[in-house]
Amino acid sequence: MLAHINDKNNLHPKSNSVTPIYHPKKLMVPRSELTEIDPTAVGGEILEGDVQIFIRLDYVNNNISGGIFESTEGKARVVFPFTEHATFLRGRVRITDVATCTKKLLKPGDSYIIEQGTTVIWETITPNAQKSFLNITTA
Repeated sequence: MLAHINDKNNLHPKSNSVTPIYHPKKLMVPRSELTEIDPTAVGGEILEGDVQIFIRLDYVNNNISGGIFESTEGKARVVFPFTEHATFLRGRVRITDVATCTKKLLKPGDSYIIEQGTTVIWETITPNAQKSFLNITTA
């Protein structure tokens, strides 16, 4: 499916047009546009802190979803229930691949791809961190 931006910048999945979900002029998507979810819904187990997770789904089609994700300060063990591409919009997160012990510090503008089934330690080291994401779930 080829997506394009229409004149009104509205999301119309059935007509193959798309709207940007993040505007660089904003520092972050307002929390009022997000919905709080249980961290276990995205494969998380809280290790330290009072981690809260907020999301906004901008696109859902069968096994593909995309939108905005925000986490508050703290540490969690996450088994990714999907393959994800994400780009950070705000905050800083340290991700440790449990299998390789490889650590990466991610900040605004940084992106990653994590495969479904990968276990990481996700540590939000600023009061909050926000990313734009696209997830694909396979059987």
